[in-house]
Amino acid sequence: MGAHISYLIVGNGRLAKHLINYFNLLGIKYTHFHRGSGKTLRELVKESSHVLLAITDGAIAEFYNRHPEIHGKTIVHFSGANSFPFAYGAHPLMTFTQNLYGLEEYKKIFFVVEKSDKKLGEILPGLTNKYFEIPKEKKPYYHALCVLGGNFSVVLWKKMLNEFENRLGISREAMWPYLEKILAEFMRDPQNSLTGPISRGDWKTVEKNLESLKGDSFRSVYESVLEAQ
Repeated sequence: MGAHISYLIVGNGRLAKHLINYFNLLGIKYTHFHRGSGKTLRELVKESSHVLLAITDGAIAEFYNRHPEIHGKTIVHFSGANSFPFAYGAHPLMTFTQNLYGLEEYKKIFFVVEKSDKKLGEILPGLTNKYFEIPKEKKPYYHALCVLGGNFSVVLWKKMLNEFENRLGISREAMWPYLEKILAEFMRDPQNSLTGPISRGDWKTVEKNLESLKGDSFRSVYESVLEAQ
């Protein structure tokens, strides 16, 4: 990475903390600004070539407009659904929890970037992650798929876990081999990994499932999945 490259990371949420950890593991130098940092943005940005806006989607444009001192810098945002004319978009296709990851985990993360005149290595010098480019107008659909496949699956797993433990007295440890096998089989053969009553056309069992969910908000989720098949 060229000596003229210097990063300023803005934000103090999960993404910002993971970026900081990744940069530390790679030995990439950076400065860090957030509302409680006790530092002034004006001073920090003077020495920065790249400003990374690791903040919520709704705050990105407002932050840019309120801080003209960052104008003229290479600005990068990490929104999966939104695009901004003043910044390059680079969305990490990963879930970021409170627990920080190891270097090899970070290196495996794919980025999805908006098609532009720059490659990922130019937008984020020092990172060697693999990436895909998509047109900015397709980002909302891309992100909707991420939410459906990633976030919504967690909602369903939490429903299963809570009902198992609180209503049926089944320990969560009983779930882990089941869910691990589902994911392993999906990764091995995505198109043929669906099992259960829907896959085998066992509509009597499906009817019993729906009857048992009467009065439960997840009944409509079950019905929506039936319609989507």
